[in-house]
Parts: sequence; C-alpha cells; structure tokens
Amino acid sequence: VADGDFPHFLIYGPSGSGKKTRVKCLLHALYGDGAQSLRIENHVYETPSRKKVEITTIGSNY
Repeated sequence: VADGDFPHFLIYGPSGSGKKTRVKCLLHALYGDGAQSLRIENHVYETPSRKKVEITTIGSNY
C-alpha cells in the first residue's frame, strides 16, 4: 500500500445504505454498459475468539 500499488478499496456501511448501487454507478461511469455484470459473493469467517465476520465481495472484469 505504501508504494501506491493497491488496486482494491473497501466500502463499509449498514445494510440498505447504497453500497452496491455506488459501486455499480462508478463502474458504469468508468467503463460503460459492459461493466454492469457483477459477481456478488458472501463470505463468513470465524475469528479465533469464535466471532463470525460476514463479508460481501463484489467483483467485475473491470
């Protein structure tokens, strides 16, 4: 990250706050209609202290 080579970003917020909509709008503005095909995956991880962390990833070929 320190050298500026970090091609990812994190969007955090409560359910229904428009995170996915913002990602879709950003991709559409940058790449046009072809960017609307998204892969949405839900991941659940358990920490060593047995807490569950749920992460939703949104991927695109763009």
